[in-house]
Amino acid sequence: LAHPEQVTEQAIEENYQAVRDMDPVTDLTGEEFPRGEKKLSEMVLDFFDSIGNKAHNPVVGDVLLDSRAVKDDMNHGVNHTKAVALAAIPDVISQGKVLDHQRNWKGRGYDSATLGAKIRIGGEDFYELVVVKLRDKNRLYVHAVYTARMMERLGYKPFPKHDEKRNDIVQTIEFGNPNDLIKYCQGIQMGSAVDSNSIPEPWDMPGYTDKVIMAAGAFTMGSSIELSCDAPIREPYIAYQQGGLTYEYGKLGVLIAIQNMIGMEK
Repeated sequence: LAHPEQVTEQAIEENYQAVRDMDPVTDLTGEEFPRGEKKLSEMVLDFFDSIGNKAHNPVVGDVLLDSRAVKDDMNHGVNHTKAVALAAIPDVISQGKVLDHQRNWKGRGYDSATLGAKIRIGGEDFYELVVVKLRDKNRLYVHAVYTARMMERLGYKPFPKHDEKRNDIVQTIEFGNPNDLIKYCQGIQMGSAVDSNSIPEPWDMPGYTDKVIMAAGAFTMGSSIELSCDAPIREPYIAYQQGGLTYEYGKLGVLIAIQNMIGMEK
């Protein structure tokens, strides 16, 4: 929570009344996310991408909107109204009120906060609730999801893909050629908070059979979790990326890496 002092029993009781009395935070037509060639999960994730993959609540703080959030919703079943209401999630987060706060939610080792707000769909008012998982590791996870999504769109082969289950924060990217691989890693270095003016080059590192390129603009030497990307220069030319201290830092690093890569003739 960004402001835990504002989450008291009295404040929550007042928030319930505020939600009952509020005007709808958004007015939806009921035609959002129409059936077509794309799956609902893909359309929702495209929508989250278009708004920067996060929403901010003044009490809870920044809330990340990624493929895991979409999957969590889908796992609980989706009817037409709920599908349309997914378009209201950013507004419910940004303008909603905290209606519940649980420590060690369901014994899962992290806290939760429930945000609620009134929304309108096709002229009819509804109340929407969004359960936010309060845990820092989602900030690392979302960088890998964002990277995978961007690289898929550019025609490369990330693993895992953006909508696949993950077991750690490492994101691999298969480039298929050495030039793109090298330029991407150099771009990660350019987008780093430390030594961004350094340009890593492949070299014969002891213990490796192939030349290796390593990018890691870290405050702490060897701290790959801050944001790093390295790769052996051999077919099929796979890079291993991980880390990112904040969402903005991770996203900026990926965008600079892509820009550096695309700016080169293959």
